[in-house]
Amino acid sequence: MTVKVITAPAAALSLEQLRRHCKIDPPTSANDADTDLSAALAAARATCEHHTGTSIGQQTLELALAAFPEAGIPLPRGPVTSITSVTYLDAAGASQVLSSGAYRLNDYVTPQELLPAVGTEWPATFDDVNAVKIRYVAGATTLDGAVAQALRLLAGLYFDNRNAADKGALTEIPYGVQVLLNTVKDWSR
Repeated sequence: MTVKVITAPAAALSLEQLRRHCKIDPPTSANDADTDLSAALAAARATCEHHTGTSIGQQTLELALAAFPEAGIPLPRGPVTSITSVTYLDAAGASQVLSSGAYRLNDYVTPQELLPAVGTEWPATFDDVNAVKIRYVAGATTLDGAVAQALRLLAGLYFDNRNAADKGALTEIPYGVQVLLNTVKDWSR
C-alpha cells in the first residue's frame, strides 16, 4: 500500500507569520532568510505529518493497491474530505474507472475507509502491482490552532538549528510540539 502526493498543499503558514514568530526583520537584500524559513517550514510540515499520520493542509493523495481487499480500504493521512476517483485494471488488464455510485466513504472510523456501495462487492482485478488507485482529497482547509503552533515552534527550531550536528543537537521531537500534535494524531496506526 503506497500513498503518493498528487497535489501538494499550499503553505501552512505565511513567511510573514514565521518571520514574526522567529523575530526576523522583514527581508532586505542584505538579510533575506525567506529561503531558510521556507525550508524549515517544509521540514516542520513533514515532521508533523509523520508524527500525526494526518495531512497538514488540503492536498490530493493517491493510494495504490495490488487488488481490492475483501472489505473496506483504509485511507491513510486523512481527514479525507472527498474521493476524486477510483481506477483499476479489470480482470483482462484494461483500465477502468469505478462509478462514484459503486463506493462510499466511511468517515466514522479512523482512518476513514472506502467501502463498496451497499449490496455490491469490489470488482475483480488484474494481478499486477498498483492495479487499484484511489485518488482523494485529504486535510483541512483551515489549520488547527494546535497544529499551527506546532508548525511555528518546529520551523523556528529548525531555522535556529540549521546544522546537522551541534553540541546541543536535538535527538527527538520536542515535548511541547508532541503534545500539540497529539491533539490531531491518528492513534489507530
